[in-house]
Amino acid sequence: MALWLTLLGTNLFVAGIVLGIGIFMTKAKLAYRPGGTQWVGYRTPMSEKNADTWEFANRYFGRKALPVGLVAVPATVIAMLPALPAFGRSETFVNSWGLVVTAVLVVALFVLVFVTERALRTTFTRQGTRRSGHPRPAAPTSRNRQATRRTRR
Repeated sequence: MALWLTLLGTNLFVAGIVLGIGIFMTKAKLAYRPGGTQWVGYRTPMSEKNADTWEFANRYFGRKALPVGLVAVPATVIAMLPALPAFGRSETFVNSWGLVVTAVLVVALFVLVFVTERALRTTFTRQGTRRSGHPRPAAPTSRNRQATRRTRR
């Protein structure tokens, strides 16, 4: 039972990180720092081209990671239930099952990166300028901010 709880805790930790990244990156406004001095954020060569690509990549990745994390946390618990030792499972089966659940979570992270990179490539040129048909979102004015606050409440 201790092995199962350890694997459940580890997998919940990974799923929780995905959820935490999603929450953090949708709420935080990460400042762009040229030269790679940024410690936090979605850091790939394409996302670090300029401030526009940086902001787009971080917001996009956060918006995609949040629902994945929300699904991954309960799905991890459900996925680990068949490996409960109470069902007479061997230690080898529990180890293998926990590894499969971990692998699925890691693959989900790689898919998030792939989807974000594809969105960057379709929205921006290789030089980091927006393609036509993908206008930059308007900067919020004080009137827009007040309207947004009213609709969120």
